[in-house]
Amino acid sequence: GSGFIPNARRDNFNDSKTYTFLESKLKKLFASLGNLTTTSSKLHNRKKDILAYKDTAAKFEIQNRSGEYTERELELHRETLKILKVQALSSAKLIKEIEDKTICDRKLQPIYNSIIHDLDVAIDDKKIDFDISKHPYSMPLSQLDSEKKKLLEEIFVIIKENLPLEEAETLIKKIADCYN
Repeated sequence: GSGFIPNARRDNFNDSKTYTFLESKLKKLFASLGNLTTTSSKLHNRKKDILAYKDTAAKFEIQNRSGEYTERELELHRETLKILKVQALSSAKLIKEIEDKTICDRKLQPIYNSIIHDLDVAIDDKKIDFDISKHPYSMPLSQLDSEKKKLLEEIFVIIKENLPLEEAETLIKKIADCYN
């Protein structure tokens, strides 16, 4: 013969108990890594949401005290802060849920610690003087009845929870424009 030996046979990866065992272990490992990657991405995005709110709130507070805003600008900034605050509260809740999972998941713990580290995820309700009790997506959606509006608003919340804030707002606006 030519001395040619297929890789699988040469490397001893023919179907065998050893190969089957290795393959099953690798499948579990890769599935676990996929879950960790998804969780890592969620942590990064939720951290951005909280930092965006805190940064915007701090800037708003400084500008508001300086008296530089017109009434219209003030209202626009308050609306933006309402949306950011609701998103930050939702993000803080998700981060807390992931933190709780780190108790049982040793692989998740270092990822959580490296991303969140010492970030204070608490959102101070007294920091900004506005009422967040209204839904943050109070868009007309004039082509929809109240039941469909409610469903669409729930979809908006899911979008905000799973995309970076800027992308989420762009997508929500495009969807809302279709129903106005």
